[in-house]
Amino acid sequence: MAATQNGYKIIASTRDLATIKVGSTPAVQVRKGSTAVVLGWLGRELNAGVEKAVSFYGWRTAATNARVGGSPDSNHVSGTAIDFNGAKHPNEAAHGHAHLASGWSKSQTQAIRTLLAACSGVVHYGGDYAVGWRDFMHFDIRASVAALDKAAKKLKGGWVTVTVAKGATFNGRNKPSTKTGKVIHRRKRGFRIYYADVVYREGRLWLKTRYGTYYAAEYTTF
Repeated sequence: MAATQNGYKIIASTRDLATIKVGSTPAVQVRKGSTAVVLGWLGRELNAGVEKAVSFYGWRTAATNARVGGSPDSNHVSGTAIDFNGAKHPNEAAHGHAHLASGWSKSQTQAIRTLLAACSGVVHYGGDYAVGWRDFMHFDIRASVAALDKAAKKLKGGWVTVTVAKGATFNGRNKPSTKTGKVIHRRKRGFRIYYADVVYREGRLWLKTRYGTYYAAEYTTF
């Protein structure tokens, strides 16, 4: 077997891996390149805007994967999957029965959907597996290399057009918050800005500029 469930080649050498760090958990490895960009961003935003990371896992060797009961073609072995807070968000198959609670609240589940959309649909959520096989801690890459590269490029930054009128409530905040962030810069509709990062806070995505101002992503067009 040369590939895992998503079609990516099994990784046998650490030369093909990149290190990502999420919160205070130990650093882990995933496939280098766009996979590391997307899964690293997702893990960090889950930690910062949804739930603090207590445990975080990525690539596993075939031997380690077998030892923890993973299937031989698990996407972890190709470095294209992460597990987030596994003790709180169970794997139904590992527990031998279906209909386990996900451990995520309704608002947290909505946040996950927002984050997955920000990843341009290239990440699949284990909570969407068939009942009995759902894995609520699990996220993996399900996309072509071209689609993955495009998603990573969008997360890393670029030009967007502001779509709300001058003086809009969310424009140019000094922090990604509609509650405590002060508006320090307003842009007219149609103004182009360059963002350097994407963050998830208070139920919405924000685009951070190189000047440290934040624009609500729903009021911009890519």
